Amino acid sequence: MITTIAKLVLRKYRPTIVAITGSVGKTIVKQALRAVISREHTVRVSAASDNDYAGALRTIIDGGLARGLALLLRRDPEYPRVLLLEYGVDRDGDMERLLSLALPDVGVVTSFAPMQLAPAQTIERMIREKSILVSKGKRDGWTVLAYDDEQVRVVKARARGRCITYGFDEAADVRAIEIAINQEVQEGSVVVTGTNFKLVYKGSAVPVHLSEVIGGQHIAAALAAAAVGITMNMNLVAISEGLGAYTSTPGRMRLLNGIKRTLLIDDTYTASPVSCIAGLQGLDALAIRPGSEKFAVLGDMVPLGAYTEAGHREVGEKVATVGVNYLITVGKFSRDIARAAREKGMPEERVYH
Repeated sequence: MITTIAKLVLRKYRPTIVAITGSVGKTIVKQALRAVISREHTVRVSAASDNDYAGALRTIIDGGLARGLALLLRRDPEYPRVLLLEYGVDRDGDMERLLSLALPDVGVVTSFAPMQLAPAQTIERMIREKSILVSKGKRDGWTVLAYDDEQVRVVKARARGRCITYGFDEAADVRAIEIAINQEVQEGSVVVTGTNFKLVYKGSAVPVHLSEVIGGQHIAAALAAAAVGITMNMNLVAISEGLGAYTSTPGRMRLLNGIKRTLLIDDTYTASPVSCIAGLQGLDALAIRPGSEKFAVLGDMVPLGAYTEAGHREVGEKVATVGVNYLITVGKFSRDIARAAREKGMPEERVYH
């Protein structure tokens, strides 16, 4: 019954539906989208962990059966004009079920990294399932794809309707240039206020500042949000102003002041090899005062399925090539991070497990 009511609510209020899928970056894309779209529309965003069918229902109705009936009986002028939904899939059929509930006007695919695979799932099955969002979208809708992920780029040919890409590659439709961490040394300490870049689309460019975050994943989220904004006829200035209000959720490359003039990068929410390597690149880009050192404290990345050992080793090899002075690993799988870092040339006495 609740499903029927949710569908009737959508039919009555006709909100623009933006659905996000992918292996990493979905939540921060939602945050960036909220910042951008709320400049011109009322927005409701699914909760951080509400990425399944039940979560979509809660976002559409926001209050259960009684609330759904009330929305049908009397028009609510404050019902949001845009719904931002996260479409997570664990098994075959999940995406079809989500699309049967709410077929999006804009579908966003962030990446196809081997992360959070269900026990019986392979990377190939995961890609096939999430690609359904692209192949079964609205004919008059939009698909927004992460150009830098080759596996995502490949599914562009299957997209129904119009398609727009985002990324760092010059071939992406929406991209970032002149990226720089906004940092300076004050009284012997490095003060970091965020990340600057120029947002480019069809030959036009606007400056963007993301406060209190660093890392390519936040820039990618901003680019995804910009691409969606463009599909909704927003201009680049309004998009830039919206991104100026973007704040990341805790645990995603958030900058924190530690004791004794230390700077902490909190990236503890969850991790995959892709996001962990992006975090290490962010750490590498940070300046430090003379005599200071950089520490990487890394834990297990789960579940990666058959990719577990290779994924942890990939991160360890990256640690050895960036400006990290000490590596500390925690957890049974992270032993492979430490081993790979040593094998790649990181001194034994600077690696702890």
